[in-house]
Amino acid sequence: MLAPLSATTDARMQEESMVPPDTAKAAVVTALPRTTHPLIFEAAFAPATLAVQGADSLRFSVSDLGRLKSESGTLVACDPINVHDAQGFAQLFPKGQFPVQLALARFRHDERVAFSRVVFSAAPVVRWQLATLPGQPPLALDDAHTYCYPVDAGAGIFADKQASDAFAAQDQATWKAVFVTKAAENGYRGFLHPFGKYNLATFSTGLGDGCYSSYIGYDRTGHVCRLLTDFGLVNW
Repeated sequence: MLAPLSATTDARMQEESMVPPDTAKAAVVTALPRTTHPLIFEAAFAPATLAVQGADSLRFSVSDLGRLKSESGTLVACDPINVHDAQGFAQLFPKGQFPVQLALARFRHDERVAFSRVVFSAAPVVRWQLATLPGQPPLALDDAHTYCYPVDAGAGIFADKQASDAFAAQDQATWKAVFVTKAAENGYRGFLHPFGKYNLATFSTGLGDGCYSSYIGYDRTGHVCRLLTDFGLVNW
């Protein structure tokens, strides 16, 4: 079984020396129709979107990682250090293979992953809900409290629960090969890693370590159409 690595390991997905963006509430400039709150969750993946946040201007582009396999419909979002005991979300997701995308924010001569998402359909999101683990009561988007997963390796993953369990059963050398060696080869941005009949998506997390919330987007018929993790670069 995989054992947790220290936060001082060389498995860091990125340096964390950059000054965080201004924390003023962002004004979003986008051609995307203003259909739902927070607008930035969809707008960050739309062409030419700009978030003006205090003294900062964040310009967005999209990176496509490939298609994530959802075998069971129970998905996991966590730090890869914690893959050995990761819980799946309480919400069931569609089964199949679905695109994983990163919204990259460029500002102050740097570029960071602002959001990661799984796209289950092309339908527009009309409602966002904070994703929960089994036993967690629902919270409103504007609640003073939130649920989030802790990051201590500067990285996050999306995986089916069956895939995360299968990967956790592999040895430490495999973990390092994926989250250290392969991550470096991919520039610490993000990639899809296939293994056996499974795969997982991994990506750097904003400015690095922290605690990051995930959200579920629903279309007008009430079906799940997105799973998104917010890495805290945009104050919405």
